[in-house]
Amino acid sequence: MDQNTNQTQNTKREAIETALETVDDLAVVWHRRNLRTQDHPGIEYATREHESILPLFVFDSSFYSEGGLACDARIQFLHECLADLAGQYRTLNGELTFIHDDPVDLLAALDTHVDEVVTTADPTGRYGL
Repeated sequence: MDQNTNQTQNTKREAIETALETVDDLAVVWHRRNLRTQDHPGIEYATREHESILPLFVFDSSFYSEGGLACDARIQFLHECLADLAGQYRTLNGELTFIHDDPVDLLAALDTHVDEVVTTADPTGRYGL
């Protein structure tokens, strides 16, 4: 990642962190898989237990960058699914937040500003969730 990209990501992260400080009882719903709003256990839990949620998708550069693990067709399919998910949130008067960052670092930083980070469990993966 070049210096300009790092500065842009830091600015986005700081803007999100600042905005989150004004909200009480907030859960981040981290979308990794299960890119839907209906019958989503993480959303169901977060909306039951918290007053507000921040739906979030993090583009991990180790996976989605030029040298990453995903092929063009997989990236295209993901973008189509994310556009659909964003539309589902708009239908519910919400907004899906996108950011390019290291998910582990970003979520650790956000964890100090929110009440909980919620996702669905996957038996395998880089993040150990």
